[in-house]
Amino acid sequence: MTHPTVFEQFTRRVSISDGASVYDFLGGAIKSSYKSGWDKNVQPAGREVMPGYPGLSEWTVDWTACLLAALMAKDEFTIAELGAGYGQWMVTAIMAAKRVDPQIRCCGYAMEADPIHYQWLRENAYRNLTDFDDVDLKLVHGAAGLDGHVEFPALADPSADYGASYSKSGSQGQADNVVVRSLSLHSIYEQLGNESVDLLHVDIQGAEEDLIEDREFLPTMQRTKVALFGTHRSEALHERVREQMTAAGFTVAVEWPRRATIKTRLGQLTTVDGALLAVRNDLEELAGEIVDFDELRVIERIS
Repeated sequence: MTHPTVFEQFTRRVSISDGASVYDFLGGAIKSSYKSGWDKNVQPAGREVMPGYPGLSEWTVDWTACLLAALMAKDEFTIAELGAGYGQWMVTAIMAAKRVDPQIRCCGYAMEADPIHYQWLRENAYRNLTDFDDVDLKLVHGAAGLDGHVEFPALADPSADYGASYSKSGSQGQADNVVVRSLSLHSIYEQLGNESVDLLHVDIQGAEEDLIEDREFLPTMQRTKVALFGTHRSEALHERVREQMTAAGFTVAVEWPRRATIKTRLGQLTTVDGALLAVRNDLEELAGEIVDFDELRVIERIS
């Protein structure tokens, strides 16, 4: 088995291919044009597909965070995905929550700075989620970090480049850059209006440095139940994110280092980004009853 056992709490769903999309076991459909190389996985239009549980990869921690948060939710489910791309994890988390409880009220907040990715975010979210009742979507063209405005680099190939960030553009002042509003985590949560956030998913390519150093970060994080941070740029930044999560009252349940080959109970993989999956301390015991975190912990760092 190369997937966490928590996946098996969700029955695999049959989808009918449209000839242009890839599908997941929850029934999520993503246009293959959003991601370079995905066209080879597209099935002919009209064919039934029942995808298996995804095998071990860098995305395994993201999947686990989404499923865990969905299984822990009561009455209402809220996710904030920062650096959303086409909204993979906001859509996945809401679909999982609706599989657990079709009547649950869901709020999805997704922020993306690149204008093409933001367009894809809107397409993907409305395509997959509009058939559900009680889903409130707030999709924002902007960047997470500090309150203000930032220049975001133009992407030559949006289907191949999901690693852009204002924090490392190296091209400030170029005419083809886009200027977008930047928001701190406190300002983002104020837009939500919900006291509790079930899942915070952060993949902002180095701008986490600004996000975690904002003076309101620690008290704001305490309104979160589960958090997944992709970490970038340096080992020092990875360590700093972990320190701030701990200071905010979280237990890091899974930690994968950046740019490393690691061995877990599920197998071996090579990472590009780091990953920190954390659970608020008062929910650690409950989370451990739902997910066997030992399956994902690093047994050995090979390189």
